[in-house]
Amino acid sequence: MTAAGDLGHPGDLGHPGQLHRLEPLEPLEPLEPLEPLEPLEPLELAEPVRPALADATPARVFLGRVGTALRTRDMLALRVDHAAARDAVQARLDDESAALEPLVAGHGMFTVTTQAQTPHVYLRRPDLGRLFSPEGAARIRAEGTAGPTVQLIVADGLSARAVGSYAPPFVAAFTRLGAARGWTLGRLIAVRHARVGLMNEVGELLRPQVVMMLIGERPGLDVQASMSAYFGYRPTPACTDADRSLISNIHDDGIPPAQAASGAAALIDQILATRASGVSALLAAHDHKRLPAQ
Repeated sequence: MTAAGDLGHPGDLGHPGQLHRLEPLEPLEPLEPLEPLEPLEPLELAEPVRPALADATPARVFLGRVGTALRTRDMLALRVDHAAARDAVQARLDDESAALEPLVAGHGMFTVTTQAQTPHVYLRRPDLGRLFSPEGAARIRAEGTAGPTVQLIVADGLSARAVGSYAPPFVAAFTRLGAARGWTLGRLIAVRHARVGLMNEVGELLRPQVVMMLIGERPGLDVQASMSAYFGYRPTPACTDADRSLISNIHDDGIPPAQAASGAAALIDQILATRASGVSALLAAHDHKRLPAQ
């Protein structure tokens, strides 16, 4: 038996200290030299294909070049779109603007703020955008609607321009659809410096059956004003993204606001019927069953 401190040898086959001689390998035959490959011809697209592909996507394709650089007009267009995207992120919700006036006059919308009091803090502290300021929470308790079927929130997010452009027609269409279904709609609330997770706070304060938040999406180089609608069934502080349903890309070149409002009403029908949103609603809609516990 090998002693506890004897590690033996890599060649040990059961006999401590015994070495095994390796037989020399036979030399390999030299490989024949490879014949040089013919260079591949560059891929050339037929001219009719180029405009068809370019028209099928807002992405920058087939821009051309000068030497190794973009053409001047393409570079300037890129810088213009980049500046527009930065401006969209910096803009804040203005409830006194002409664009949002119909929501104030027609739906009694009032505005509150999260604990992210400034744009600078909002961009650097997402967690504060998920909590109402003490003043905002107090005003919602005093002026909000307790226990509605649907509580609609209008939030700036990362594109206040998107909300200003698409929230008014969306709300107008959705209000008609909700009234036809006999739903109670809570008083409209606008929130500055908001994140999607703020829906949990709304659920705690007003106890609606469904919270729907309209919020500006992160702008890109192609679309600087795009809105999303998030849905949560009886949200609580324990809810996560997996508990939320979503309709995104609400803009002129995506889903028009009236069509998105119709889809939102249909989705809320499903949420109320299944008493769930997010992944749970999908599982319920497809009648999936949980696996039995092992």
